Amino acid sequence: MSHLHIQKFNKKDRFRKIIIFSGLFVAPIFTSLAIACSSSVTLTEEDRRFAKTGKGTDVSVKTLENNKSIIQLKHVGYEYFTFSDYWWSEDKSDIIKNIRSNWLLQHDINFETDVLSDGEEENNLEADNHEVFFKLASLDELKNKISKSTVLKNSLKQEDQNQSDKQFKSVSLITDETSLRTQLRSTDEEKEKFSKFIKEKVDANLNNEDIENMMPWNSYFNYDLINQKLDLEKNNYLFIKDLTEFVDFPNEPSEEQLIYHKIDKGIQIQDYRIDIPNKTIFLEFSWFKVPYEKGYVTLISKPFLFKTPKTITSFLLPVDKDEISDFDFNEWKIVRDTSS
Repeated sequence: MSHLHIQKFNKKDRFRKIIIFSGLFVAPIFTSLAIACSSSVTLTEEDRRFAKTGKGTDVSVKTLENNKSIIQLKHVGYEYFTFSDYWWSEDKSDIIKNIRSNWLLQHDINFETDVLSDGEEENNLEADNHEVFFKLASLDELKNKISKSTVLKNSLKQEDQNQSDKQFKSVSLITDETSLRTQLRSTDEEKEKFSKFIKEKVDANLNNEDIENMMPWNSYFNYDLINQKLDLEKNNYLFIKDLTEFVDFPNEPSEEQLIYHKIDKGIQIQDYRIDIPNKTIFLEFSWFKVPYEKGYVTLISKPFLFKTPKTITSFLLPVDKDEISDFDFNEWKIVRDTSS
C-alpha cells in the first residue's frame, strides 16, 4: 500500500495560477495545498535510486475513497519504454491550447498573423477538448517538429489508434496471465521488438546491455510482482497506459528543487466509473505534489510549452469477468471528470 496521502489538486487550478500571475513567480505558489512533512514520508529503495540516478520504478496498490482497489505502475528515466504504442498526455487539448495562447499574449505575439502564418492547422483551433496522444518515436525528432510548429499539430487523437493492435492501444483489456505478460511487454518477442525500435529510432550503435538498461525491469518492478497483486481468477483488468506530461508549466520547480524525491507523485486516479452499456470509461484524476525548497523562483520563458516524458504512469482497473471479456479502445469513449 502507498504510505502517501494523495492531495486533491487539479490542473485547471494550476492553469488559473498561470493566468493570474505573469512574469516572475515566487514560492510559495501552491498555498492551498496541505503538504505532508517529509519526515513522515516513507522512501523506498527505488526512491533512493531515483534520487541518485534519475531512474526508478514503483508498483503500488491504491485504495480509493470508495474502497475500490487499483494497481498503479510508475517508472521514471525509461521514457522510451511504454506498455502501449503511444504516450498519452496528462493534459487535454484545451489546457495545451489555453496555456499556449496565454504565453503568446504575454510575449505580444499575434495568434492569427504570427502563429497561423507558420502553418498551424485550422482543426487545432477548434474549441474541442480531446485526449492527446503521441506515437512512440524518436523524442529528438518529435521535439524538433514541435519546435517548428505546435504541440497539437504533431499530436494524435483517439481515432488515430484505430489501426493499431488492440493489445497495444492506450487502453486495453487483460484477461489472463498470457495477456498480462504480453501487454507488460515482458515476453521475449516484445523485448526483441523494443530492441529493434531503439536501434531504428534512437541509436543504432547501442549494444544489448545499453538497451537492457532502457527497460525498467528489476526486483521491484517485474511481471511476477505485478501478477501477484492481481486477481485474474475473479477479474479482468482495464489497462490505462502511459500517461505523461508534455506541457512544461513555467511556474513549477524542477526535481532538484523538491525537498525529497519520490517516484509515486504526480498523476493519480481519484475515482473511476465504467459505463458498460454506453461503452464509456469515466476517469477522475488528482495530482500529488511534493513540496519544494523555500526561495524557489522561476521566470516564464518557454515558447513551445513542451518537454519530453520523464515519469510515465499506468493503471490496472479491475472489472468483473462477466462484464467485459473483449475490448477495443476505439469502440469506447474516455471521459474525464470535470474536476480533472
